[in-house]
Amino acid sequence: MRILIASVVAIALITGGGFFWLKAEHRPQGAIAHAQKFVELVQLNKLSDAYQLTFKNEIVGKTDGDFAAAVKRQFCPVTEQTTTFPFQSNGNYMRRWISGRTVEPREVTVEFTGSCLFGVTLRYVEGDEWKVYFFQSHAG
Repeated sequence: MRILIASVVAIALITGGGFFWLKAEHRPQGAIAHAQKFVELVQLNKLSDAYQLTFKNEIVGKTDGDFAAAVKRQFCPVTEQTTTFPFQSNGNYMRRWISGRTVEPREVTVEFTGSCLFGVTLRYVEGDEWKVYFFQSHAG
């Protein structure tokens, strides 16, 4: 009888834990690492290196000079990475992986805090790579 009760409790715990894990947030580590590297390079004033992590578009600047001007306008010292969006659950990630689709969302915004709120929007490029598409300081 004890074995039966222990088995039922174990199955319930595993099922419940699995349910909560499937609903929990999947954090896009590649995007977060790329955004952190971008912010680190900007804070170290290595703008040429930071610019290489971008799409080099009209938004971030098509030239080094345009990029430097955008950084001067938008960047503020930040101390920590706080959130990412849009939300993607572990279950959604697993469903995409099982169906053979690209598991990474097309676009992710990584938020930082410090002397202001600063967001870095990245787009996924085939080959398991992220590129900075947009960045800005903003109100909460």
